[in-house]
Amino acid sequence: MQLYKDKYVSVDRDLIKIGGSSYAVANVAGVRVTQQDKSNAKVCAYVVGVIDLVLFVLVIFFSQAGDAVVIPLAPFLLFSYVLYRLSKWIKRPIYHLWIGTTGSDQVVLTRGELTNLREIQAAIEQAISRSN
Repeated sequence: MQLYKDKYVSVDRDLIKIGGSSYAVANVAGVRVTQQDKSNAKVCAYVVGVIDLVLFVLVIFFSQAGDAVVIPLAPFLLFSYVLYRLSKWIKRPIYHLWIGTTGSDQVVLTRGELTNLREIQAAIEQAISRSN
């Protein structure tokens, strides 16, 4: 009897399949979900870098004198630096599903949404309680 099934995860009374790994429910001691906050600093730095490059090309293209290029770019570079520093405080949550086996606890699944992981966790807990 299937307790949970999606493209990547399958849970029934006796077996848990996550990706290419399988876990016998009899060997699973517990399951938990944890949250980790991940910084968006790298993504923000790339986006700001591309914006700065486009602005640099536009300023050079539309300016008549080469000296006029340095002054308009200074605010953009300052803005880029400030945005990059602020992005380290902007976090996005990443959720991990842990399965505790007789040997150890291990992360078996990581997702950006908590909803599916809670459903998977409930199905695994239901399978564990039925096997006992």
